[in-house]
Amino acid sequence: MKHLIIVIIALLTLTGSNQEEVNTLKALLQAEQQKSEKLEKEFDELKNGTSEKIIAEKKAAEEKAKLAESKRKEADTAKAMQNLTTSHDKVNQVTWYKYKYASLADTRISAYIGYREGRKPWLRQDLFYKSDSWLFVRSYIFLIDGERIDMPPTKFERDNGSGKIWEWEDKMATETDIAILKKIINSKETIIRFNGDKYYDDHTVTSSEKAGLKDVLTGYQALLATQ
Repeated sequence: MKHLIIVIIALLTLTGSNQEEVNTLKALLQAEQQKSEKLEKEFDELKNGTSEKIIAEKKAAEEKAKLAESKRKEADTAKAMQNLTTSHDKVNQVTWYKYKYASLADTRISAYIGYREGRKPWLRQDLFYKSDSWLFVRSYIFLIDGERIDMPPTKFERDNGSGKIWEWEDKMATETDIAILKKIINSKETIIRFNGDKYYDDHTVTSSEKAGLKDVLTGYQALLATQ
């Protein structure tokens, strides 16, 4: 705008306009320039203010969502811990957390938590097979919504009584085991195939087993977070 004023004044001077006309036009052009600069300044302030407002609103929305997620997790944790029962081993100074609604009489997969003062909580996985005759389980396979996961050969403990046999594996859960448990929890269908010496037997994981695994894992994560 400033350069335009200079050009116009120069043209007026060259065309022979008198000084009064030049001064009048110069004053008008300068007034228009000031008005234009003021409008540009107001526009910039409005634009910057709008951007800051959008950023502030976005940040507030993110904080609100984060708070809601935190409250949801707290509610899930509280509910999960209510569904766990505790027992204390005075000799070993260990507190055990187990799913209170677990069916201990049937073939199942479950998990439970161990905690000792001064140590991080740990998770154990319990795979239990019950039948009328021995299978002599050597290994097992997970089929989780069509995804097959072959587990390596392992040693199962065995016992029997009242015409029934029990074979089970109770082990410290690794990160791989925990990842598999999470898949089972979120699956539509999980089948566990117990491979024996000569035969095999299949077990479909129930909704109750999944609920128990979910509550135990939620409780486990909550206890880890307190360390």
